Amino acid sequence: FKFVKAIKETIPNVYFYYRKKLDIGEMINFAKEKGFSALMVITEEVKKPVRMTICHLLGDGLTIELKLNDIIYRDEIAGAAVPSEHNPEVIFKNFKTKLGLRLQRAFTTLFPKEEELVGRRVVTFHNQRDYIFFRHHRYQFDEDLQSVRLQEIGPSFTLRLLSIQKGFFERESGDFEFNYIKKLHKE
Repeated sequence: FKFVKAIKETIPNVYFYYRKKLDIGEMINFAKEKGFSALMVITEEVKKPVRMTICHLLGDGLTIELKLNDIIYRDEIAGAAVPSEHNPEVIFKNFKTKLGLRLQRAFTTLFPKEEELVGRRVVTFHNQRDYIFFRHHRYQFDEDLQSVRLQEIGPSFTLRLLSIQKGFFERESGDFEFNYIKKLHKE
C-alpha cells in the first residue's frame, strides 16, 4: 500500500480500490462502469511491488505491463519535498523510437492535460538502455530568477517494459505489439 499511496500523491485523480478476488477482466468492467479512463494494477510478491499493469480503457484499449525495480520512497530521501496538489509537468527523455513514442503517449494519458506551473512539480520519464527511470521533483528558482534547483519529492523507481498489447489484458491470446517475455523464451 505504500507504493499505491506514493502513486496517488504523484498522479492526480487516482482512486484506490481493493482488488478483493476480482480478476483483471472484472476489474476492467468495474473501472469502465465508474467512467475511468485507465486501470492500474500493482502486483506484489512478498509484500514488495514487482509489476505494474496499465490498461487504457478508452477506444479499443491498450495494456502495458512493466516490471518495477529500485523503488525509493519519499521518507527514504534526505531533504525530500512534500508534493503539492497541483498538476505536475511531465517530461519525457529518449522516447524516440516507434515503441518509445507509443509508451510516451500511454504515460501522458495518465496525467491531466492542464499543467499547473504554480506548483513547480515535474514528473520525469527517462528512457535509457531499455529501462525507464521515473523521478518526481519540485523546482525552485533562486532569488535572481536566473538559476533553478531541483528538490526530489519521490517516489523514484525504475521500470522495464514487459509487453504492450492491443486491447484489454489477455496474457495468453492477446495481440502483442511487443512482448519481452516471449522474446526471452525464443533466445
